[in-house]
Amino acid sequence: MFSITKAFLLLIVVIFTLGAHSQVYHYSLQEVQMMSGGMEKPIIDFRGKNVELILDLSKNTLSIPKVNNKTYNIRGLNLLGEDEDAFIYQGFSSENGKNDWKFNHYVNKKDNWSIFQIESLNEAGTSISYVCILSDTTIETKVSKASGSGFFISVDGMIATNSHLVQGSKEIEITFTNETGSNKYKAIVFSNNKYTDVAILKIVDNKFKSLKALPYGIETNAEVGEKVFTIGFPLNTVMGDNYKVTDGIISSTTGIGDDKKYFQISTPIQPGNSGGPLFNQDGNVVGITTATLNSKALNIQTQNVNYAIKAIYLLSNIDKVQLKPKTTLAHKPMFEQIKILKNYVCLIRVEY
Repeated sequence: MFSITKAFLLLIVVIFTLGAHSQVYHYSLQEVQMMSGGMEKPIIDFRGKNVELILDLSKNTLSIPKVNNKTYNIRGLNLLGEDEDAFIYQGFSSENGKNDWKFNHYVNKKDNWSIFQIESLNEAGTSISYVCILSDTTIETKVSKASGSGFFISVDGMIATNSHLVQGSKEIEITFTNETGSNKYKAIVFSNNKYTDVAILKIVDNKFKSLKALPYGIETNAEVGEKVFTIGFPLNTVMGDNYKVTDGIISSTTGIGDDKKYFQISTPIQPGNSGGPLFNQDGNVVGITTATLNSKALNIQTQNVNYAIKAIYLLSNIDKVQLKPKTTLAHKPMFEQIKILKNYVCLIRVEY
C-alpha cells in the first residue's frame, strides 16, 4: 500500500505552466558571428563600441536597439541542461514578429559570458550568434510566473481551480472569451484547501459584469468507462492562448494507492491544464484536472495516466453556491457543448 507521501512523489502534482523569473539582463554586445554550411565567421566586431543587448524575460524579448532596432520575440524558453561551466536554455523566437527561429542561450557561470544563438528553422545549418558579456547594470526582480486553467462556479465571478496553482500568489489575472470578446480581470483567492487541492477565486474588478446563467452543474456520480472531456489552456506560452479540448474515459474511481479523492482518467492533460473542468457527456462537471503520473519517479515508461479531483471535493468548498446537475446540454453533440462551455473556462496567470 502506498503512503500519501509516496503517492505524491509519483505524481507531477504541479501541472500548471511555470515561467522563468521576471528579469531584465543588460549585456555589452561584443561580436556577431554567422554559422553557415559548417563554417563560422565573425560578421561585426562591437568591442569598445558600447552596443547594448537586452534580454527581458518579463516581456520574453531579446533586443538590440542600436542594430537596426532588431528584436527577437521568445516563447517557450526552458532550461535545456547545465554542467559545471554553463547553463543552456532553449526556446523559439521570431525576428520583429516574422519568421520562426530556434533560440539557444548559453550562459557561462564563471565569467558572465553569454551566447545567444538564433538558428533558422527554414535554412538548416544557418545560425547567427550574438556573443556578449553581462554588464554591471543587471536588474533583477524576483517574481516568478505560472499559468493554469479554471472555470466559473457562479455568475458573479467565483472560479474554481487547483490550490497548488495559486498557493503563495501575489497577483492573479483571469482571461476568458465570450460573445463580448477577450476579457482580463484581477482576482483574489477566496478560499484555499491544500488537502483537497481545490481553490476558489473571486474576480475583484469593477469592469467585470455578471455572466449569463451557468449551463452546467456539479455531478458527483461517475462510473468507470464513462466518457469525459476537458477544456483548458495547456502550454499557452508555446501553444497560444486559445482553449484546447481533449477527451477520454474514466479509467478508475481511485487514484494512486487507491486514493479516493481522485479519478484516474485517460483524458490527456499537459502543463497548463491544472485546475480545468472535467466534463461528462451531459456537460456537467465531474472533476478538476490535476495531475499526471511521473514516469521518471517510477523509473518505467507510462502512457496517458492522468488524474482529476472528484467534484464532490469542490462542493465541500462551495457550500453557499448552488450547482445542481443540469440537463441543458445533455442531448447536444460534444462539439455543440464545447461552443457553449468554452465561454465559462478561463486562463489563469499567477505571479508569486
